[in-house]
Amino acid sequence: MFNKGRDMCKENEVLWMLYGIWISDKFFGFKKFYRRGGTESVDFKWEKGMNPLVLGWMHSHPDGYGLNPSSTDDKTMRSWVRAKNKPMISAIYWMKEEMWYLYFRDPDRNIRKTLLEIKYWGNFVMGSRKNKKDRGVFA
Repeated sequence: MFNKGRDMCKENEVLWMLYGIWISDKFFGFKKFYRRGGTESVDFKWEKGMNPLVLGWMHSHPDGYGLNPSSTDDKTMRSWVRAKNKPMISAIYWMKEEMWYLYFRDPDRNIRKTLLEIKYWGNFVMGSRKNKKDRGVFA
């Protein structure tokens, strides 16, 4: 599990950048603390997201918001998939729990999301689709 920023998540959103690579339908990467935001958002310089090693990001939800992506999260991730033309990860941290989502294009070019299974090794993380029947463009 990640540690940096846990105490900052109680009232403000916190953002970690996810860097790494895709090999087939698995990703290997690490999280890097980026910044602390307001009660319902984190300012983000879009130029940083265009780095080819950025797989996505993890952000916290303040108390009461839960682990599901908000409508803003969904719109943002769908826009990033279109902009980068590759799958993007959105991980949500809330109340000491995490949920990892992959936004991707299916064979019909529709943008969908699916859950990811992840494993940690310190600050390093590896993940793959939880539902192996989900088909799409992953690399």
